Amino acid sequence: MSSAYDDIKRAFEEMKSDGSKITKNAVATRAKRNIANLSKEEEKWVKLRENIEKAQLTWEEKNKDNLIKQLRTKVAELKSKLAKEKQKNEIDPKEIDKDFEKLLVRLQEMYAEIDKLKLINADLKNQLQHSGQHTEIRVDTSTGEIIELVSTKQ
Repeated sequence: MSSAYDDIKRAFEEMKSDGSKITKNAVATRAKRNIANLSKEEEKWVKLRENIEKAQLTWEEKNKDNLIKQLRTKVAELKSKLAKEKQKNEIDPKEIDKDFEKLLVRLQEMYAEIDKLKLINADLKNQLQHSGQHTEIRVDTSTGEIIELVSTKQ
């Protein structure tokens, strides 16, 4: 059975030779060992950890241009998708806000009219009740409008 050091060192060498992305975690994973091994204070572990960190920087520097190209391509794709979605929707948020404001104003006007009709009806009922005449008021319940006054006095 091999030691953790040998497994991690072998995995590190394999990754360097096949051009894999090198990180401490990736090396430990390939070696099927715990990354905590790379935290040991023994000189051989410290040197191995330093070599892995140097290889990581080298790999990142070497592949930086490729990564930048990939990210730029991804950004261009996302911008294109966003433009297509905007064209699909063809909705101006400002127009939606204006329409919403108009609806709110209209709703407030309707509530004010309903309140006014309620007050008029209440006033008429009060007048009839105190007039001494026995009169019935028929009201359209959907609009609140008085349809007719029927005298019940004979």
